[in-house]
Amino acid sequence: MASADTTGMYRYAVDPVMAFIQAVVLTASNPVTILFWAGVFSAKAAVLQRTPSSLCGYMAGCAAATASFLSSLSLLAGYAGPYLSPAMSAVLNGIIGVTILGYGLHRGLAAVKQFRQGLV
Repeated sequence: MASADTTGMYRYAVDPVMAFIQAVVLTASNPVTILFWAGVFSAKAAVLQRTPSSLCGYMAGCAAATASFLSSLSLLAGYAGPYLSPAMSAVLNGIIGVTILGYGLHRGLAAVKQFRQGLV
C-alpha cells in the first residue's frame, strides 16, 4: 500500500521480516551470486584439498560474515539516510559506483597481465 507524504515521495508499508526474507531469496537466487560462491568454495576445496562436507564450517562463516556486514551496512544507511540530502546521496552513490568500477578494472587488468605472462 503506497501513500504520498508532504514531499511527494511515496512511502510503502513493509513488513521488515518479509522484506528480509525476500532479500535473502533474491540474493540467493541471483546467478552471479551463485557463480561467485561456487568459485570461492571450489577454490578453497582445491587449495586445501578438502571434501565438500568438510567445508560446512567455512560456508557457515562466509554466510555469517556476509549477513552481519550487509545488516550493519543497511542499519547505518537507515540511520544516516534521513540526514542526507538527495544531492549528497547522489554524490555518495557516484563515489561508490566509481570505486566499484575502478576496483573491477584494476582486478581485470591484473588478470589480463597474469594471463599474458602465462601464470594462469
